[in-house]
Amino acid sequence: MFIVPQFWLFVLVLLLIYNVTRGLLQNLVLVVGSYLVYAYFDLRFLGVLIVATTVFYVLGLGIEAHRPFRRELLILGVLFAVGVLSYFKYMNFFAATFGQVDVKNIDFTHIILPLGISFYSFRLMSYLFDVYHTRIAATRSWLDLALYVSFFPQISAGPIERATSFLPRLQTTRRLDSEAFGTAFIYILLGIVYKFAIADNLVITTNAAFANVVNLSAPDAFLAMIHFSIRLYADFAGYSAMAIGVSKLFMLPARDNFRQPYFSQSIVDFWTRWHISLSAWFRDYLFFPLSRSLVRVFGKPFSFGVELVTVFATMLLIGLWHGSNVTFLVWGALQGLYMLVARLVGRVAPRPGEVGRVERWGNALLGILVTQAAVTAAWVFFGARSLGDVVLFFQRLTSASPIYSDDLLWYTRLVVPIIFVVGIDLLQAKFKLTANFWRYPLIFRVLLLAIMALAILILGDSTHAPFIYNGF
Repeated sequence: MFIVPQFWLFVLVLLLIYNVTRGLLQNLVLVVGSYLVYAYFDLRFLGVLIVATTVFYVLGLGIEAHRPFRRELLILGVLFAVGVLSYFKYMNFFAATFGQVDVKNIDFTHIILPLGISFYSFRLMSYLFDVYHTRIAATRSWLDLALYVSFFPQISAGPIERATSFLPRLQTTRRLDSEAFGTAFIYILLGIVYKFAIADNLVITTNAAFANVVNLSAPDAFLAMIHFSIRLYADFAGYSAMAIGVSKLFMLPARDNFRQPYFSQSIVDFWTRWHISLSAWFRDYLFFPLSRSLVRVFGKPFSFGVELVTVFATMLLIGLWHGSNVTFLVWGALQGLYMLVARLVGRVAPRPGEVGRVERWGNALLGILVTQAAVTAAWVFFGARSLGDVVLFFQRLTSASPIYSDDLLWYTRLVVPIIFVVGIDLLQAKFKLTANFWRYPLIFRVLLLAIMALAILILGDSTHAPFIYNGF
């Protein structure tokens, strides 16, 4: 999606049909359109999506109608979602780890991952959790739940929107107005800049580096590490921006998924800015409930220890959610260790008001540099094919030769992507472009649009690689 002209033609046709229908027919149009998109990618797994939607539709009604058994029904729903997700996402991993598993001639080492299953499974579980906690009434419309789960701009890689904000919007007729169109346009254009002008330019070099780690020099390894960090961010931020933009064309909610994460001053701050919808999901549906349960068991005197254990477990599961490769599990454990260190340091660090202005600015800059060094190093686990490649990569990075090069082109390749990402994020942080763009003076808007258009035309790469998070 988003990287081929046919998709945008489909959006235009669907939008025209959508805006001449009313009420429930609009929801039907979007469900049919979303299922067509899903079937286009892989018709075989449309049935899994429909069955999962139906199961959670029934369970939601059951939780609301049969209060004595609501806890059991919730557990049943979670087990169903986790079971389906585990089968498709992790059976290959277990088969490869523990040897070929063959049950009734079923080869478990060639299971294909259905499109977006990680994201729509979390949507379904959040819906059931919210019904259980009475944050939202169980929907009586299967069609509404089907649209919430399968809405095509968000199904492949999020954002993971909540039913509490999405389902109520389906009860009225929605018409695209000029303000929503303008906001959607800026989101989509910003996403195209991120994806085509930045991320896709780094695909060939990063793929080549991680495919041939053994022959990397230290400067090449350092450049690949920086490039992959930028590519990963620009690729996913680009997807999220376009998904939000298309959602706004249909007047449906989609939360911002990034808030200048590479300006984070700590790893805790980073995880409030990176993949916000996923972080918030784990925080609200795993970290908080698990922490409260453990505090009740062990008592308040052990609350900080409970917090540390729960933080580590949560980050470990976030790593596992990203993929079945052991590199993702180690990445999650590393993020957990980062968080533990941050929590411990936070208990003894001076408060911002206790230091002078210059020292506060110095601490902020140091925090950004340390945080991004830790985050960037950890992304190697995302790019590498195995733990062996990770070890080899860092061996090459720390080899006898210096990590910098005497070649001027090397510095150009290093600095230019950083300038682009930092420049875009500074504009976002300072001017809130996606929210306030049309409120600024005409000359500012024309200049910025011209710069973005030129960036796409001049730097836009023809690679058009698939979005990285499509595989998660």
